[in-house]
Amino acid sequence: MTDTATKQKSILLVDDDTFLLSLYANKFSADKSVTVEAVDTVDAALAKLRKGLAPDIIVFDMVMPNLDGYDLLNRLNDEGLAPQAIRIALTNEMAPEQEERVRALGVNGYIIKASNIPSEVVHEVLRIAGSAAPRR
Repeated sequence: MTDTATKQKSILLVDDDTFLLSLYANKFSADKSVTVEAVDTVDAALAKLRKGLAPDIIVFDMVMPNLDGYDLLNRLNDEGLAPQAIRIALTNEMAPEQEERVRALGVNGYIIKASNIPSEVVHEVLRIAGSAAPRR
């Protein structure tokens, strides 16, 4: 039998809506195959990443005050932070030009929040992460 700890994935969750952040964090934490670090600003996420946090998956809201999901993606790329992490955007809408832009910035997938209950978001994140090609 294999050790389940070796299979655990770490997730950095970034969303300015503290209610949703808490809800998603609880749903992810209930899945024993993941550990979760949850923050409510891009600045807080960047600070953790700059201090050495190396999550397997970064799940982030696209629309946030001050710095948004595009800013996060740009800084991840510019600073070479968490280069191996699978990146998944959470949004309430994604027009084709927005999808093209986030994909060009390195997003592996996106989830429409309004169309999915929190348990479905967890399932979809794990599905995307499981099918994503490894980053170089």
